[in-house]
Amino acid sequence: MSQWSTEFRVGIFAVIAFMVIAYMFMVLGGTFESVAYKTYYTQLSNASGIIPKSQVKTNGVLVGEVGEVTLADNKTQIKLLIDEKVKIPVGSTLEVRSKGLLGDVFIEIVRIKDEGTYIEEGGTIPYSTESVDMATLMKTFGAIGTDIKKITSALASDVEAGDGSGGLKGIIKNIENTTKNLDELVAKNTSTLDKLIKNLHNSSEIVNGALENNKGGLNNMFANMDKAVSNLNEASSSVKNVADKIERGEGTIGRLLTDDTVIKDIEGTLADVRKVISPVSKTVVEVDFHGEMDQNNGEDFRNYANIKIHTRPDKYYLIGIADIGAQQTLERQRVTTTETNGSTT
Repeated sequence: MSQWSTEFRVGIFAVIAFMVIAYMFMVLGGTFESVAYKTYYTQLSNASGIIPKSQVKTNGVLVGEVGEVTLADNKTQIKLLIDEKVKIPVGSTLEVRSKGLLGDVFIEIVRIKDEGTYIEEGGTIPYSTESVDMATLMKTFGAIGTDIKKITSALASDVEAGDGSGGLKGIIKNIENTTKNLDELVAKNTSTLDKLIKNLHNSSEIVNGALENNKGGLNNMFANMDKAVSNLNEASSSVKNVADKIERGEGTIGRLLTDDTVIKDIEGTLADVRKVISPVSKTVVEVDFHGEMDQNNGEDFRNYANIKIHTRPDKYYLIGIADIGAQQTLERQRVTTTETNGSTT
């Protein structure tokens, strides 16, 4: 009985071990998964490092894997198996990214803002032209290294040149000649430089003394400048207040600029003034002077002077002066004349 118990225990252990191993294969290996996939495609000019089962991510989350990699029309066509729950908006792009310096790569789907339109199953996800993977970076670094090598080779050639007529060696020689000339110039003009430095020192002392002696005046000047600036600020503030009042239509000037009624009143007043002074501007003055002799008495001579003032076409004022003899009787008559169409009655 104990022998069967041992065999039974071994069998139970074997079954449990098999179940654990099967679970590890299903969960860790990814087989027998019940996830439903949608198929999408993309084309790459260089699919280095991408193999079936390579991971496909979006926003850093694993959403699928590479189904197969085939060659079509001088480009590599990649079949992508994406979780059907993941929706890919139209306009999204695809990038190939590296996990590290060892060359492991994965595919990243860069999704744009969801606007309600999605790439249908079997559609193509375009490759992003701005994508930079590790292979591209290494290629760029290689080109930079090549350029640096060319530069260092050129510098080495110039340094090793024996004539020294040009290049880096010529520049170094020119610098040496320049420093030598400067040394000679300083040696020949040492006394002059000493005097110049002494004069500068004396001038600085004079300036310092003037500043010390006029410290109070300088302080007053700066204080006056501050006061002037303050007054300017107050004046600008006052001008701004006046301009604001005028803009709001306050005061006489503001009403003149903003109120149409005031403008109309002024225009009406000007029209009335024009009506009043219009007759004056059209006034015509006529002067008449003549003499008459009495036919019955040849010695009786009379002089007349008349001033006619036309204020309107149908009305005028007549002022007359007559010179008659002393023996004649002066008769006063009131004469009313009316002009009609240029004739007098």
